[in-house]
Amino acid sequence: MTISSVQRPLAILANKRASSRRLLYEGSRLAVPDLFLVGYVALLPYQVEVASDLRIALSDFCLILYLLFGISGMRYVRKAWSLWHTGLVFLFTLGLFVAADAEGHLTRYVVVNKSVGILVLLLTYAALTSFSTTWGRAERIMRVFVLSVAAQNVVMIGAILVPKAYGLNTYWPSTSSPRLSGMLVDANAYGAMLVLALIIHEATASGDAPLVKGWLRYLVSLTLGCGIVCTFSRSAWIGLTMAWLASLVLHRRFALRIVGGGLLVLLC
Repeated sequence: MTISSVQRPLAILANKRASSRRLLYEGSRLAVPDLFLVGYVALLPYQVEVASDLRIALSDFCLILYLLFGISGMRYVRKAWSLWHTGLVFLFTLGLFVAADAEGHLTRYVVVNKSVGILVLLLTYAALTSFSTTWGRAERIMRVFVLSVAAQNVVMIGAILVPKAYGLNTYWPSTSSPRLSGMLVDANAYGAMLVLALIIHEATASGDAPLVKGWLRYLVSLTLGCGIVCTFSRSAWIGLTMAWLASLVLHRRFALRIVGGGLLVLLC
């Protein structure tokens, strides 16, 4: 057996791994419209009140820019759509009829949050599925979401804990409620966002390629867990419990991380 006879199979194997890696991250570079979509995801936790009953999400401006400059490049991903999406539209439409029947008319809040909201939701889903052409791009968009939610949550928790350290009784920023709601005002909506970010983070942290690495991974877990507790949102707690029960069957390492993180949050 010669040296070349050993080196040749190793070289072939190395080339195959390199080719697989190129295919995995092919097209992961972002064009200008893609940056608008990444900005949309990064700004999801932030809303600004412009009227007593109307708040504007900063992320919507990024979505508008993406649709203006990138809609021609969007593609329909058939496997990403199912009958569940049709059912979602039906559910939102039914909600409009129920609200109109109960109130006798549709308020501006209902029109914006139901009819326009479902359209924005479907357009966003279409944009994200079109964007995620490779695992590299999908991981990038999830990482941006998790880190953005965690960063805002750290600021919001600090905004209440720092004054309390000096003996001041304050409420969470932008609200008059002791429930943590971030810049979304609704504590249940904020809790649901924290739960989603925590599930994505912990599910990947339990594998071989975590979205967030190093010491930052544990900080993200801790702040998201503390935020979920401070929302006092039963719906968020129930959602996290259901995810944990499902993980007992599908992903036990994830279930163990949730339990460990919960104990750490309670000790803090």
